[in-house]
Amino acid sequence: MTTFLIIVFVLVVLNAGLLIFSITNTGLKMSNLKKSISDQTVPKIYPLEFNTDSYKKAI
Repeated sequence: MTTFLIIVFVLVVLNAGLLIFSITNTGLKMSNLKKSISDQTVPKIYPLEFNTDSYKKAI
């Protein structure tokens, strides 16, 4: 029983450590990503022109 509890405790501590490590790295990546996105130019999006007169009926 003691061996089981020790293994569970070690796994919980390892999981908590990985969770904290992941959260801190994600925060750094997001701040770098926001900086790189703001430096990029915004593409222009043009509206599509649908000319219904050029379509023919299928039937």
